Amino acid sequence: QILPAGGKLDNTAFGAADSSGKIPIPSGTVVGRTIAERDAGSPFGPCADTDVDVYLLANDVTDALVNDDCELASPFSGVRVKENFLPGWAGLSAAVKALVRARYVCYNGIS
Repeated sequence: QILPAGGKLDNTAFGAADSSGKIPIPSGTVVGRTIAERDAGSPFGPCADTDVDVYLLANDVTDALVNDDCELASPFSGVRVKENFLPGWAGLSAAVKALVRARYVCYNGIS
């Protein structure tokens, strides 16, 4: 399920543009922000250990420079997530992995 409100991405937080001049962000990317950032209406960036407003992108963002709107997968909705297939999962901190596991039904997927 997708959250009806969606969100905005901090396109500069996801790195430099690729060789085509775009900043693509794949579905399943873990995004987050602190409560203070949420209350200020700040956009989502890559999830950090201090974030508590944590979601997975529901759909690919083809170019965050052109369109920073994003759809967020609804947590607590019973959506099953193959955590080891999430973009960048292996490189996430233990704290961020714990945040994702607390919000989503996670398991190891088999390819």
